[in-house]
Amino acid sequence: MIETGTTPDLEALLEATRLAVASADGAAADALIERLDTARPCREAQQLRAELSFRRGQVDQTDELLAGIDVHELEPLAAAIVLRRRATIAGGGRSMTPAVRSPTSGVGTDSAPSRIASEISRRSLSHAA
Repeated sequence: MIETGTTPDLEALLEATRLAVASADGAAADALIERLDTARPCREAQQLRAELSFRRGQVDQTDELLAGIDVHELEPLAAAIVLRRRATIAGGGRSMTPAVRSPTSGVGTDSAPSRIASEISRRSLSHAA
């Protein structure tokens, strides 16, 4: 599919890219994301590129890519995934290792998890209306 230069079915290409990212096949994921961008630049390609960066430990690049995605334009599940990943980055500082944060660790009352919960609730209500 990548080598032929033909236009693939976009849904099949998206699914193949998701699988490559999930299976940690970085070389295939990179090639598929580039192919996806060529076939149809889309938020999904940016989201998959961000996920691949996150899995590689490239936190700053991940945060930059995710910040460029307008979650209001996404379906609720996709928005939740983007918001969850951004909360993971914000909640862990810049560390890729899981950390237990105490209530006095600087998270504050306006923490990322509470903002995410509010955003998901707001989006769910607006889609139900």
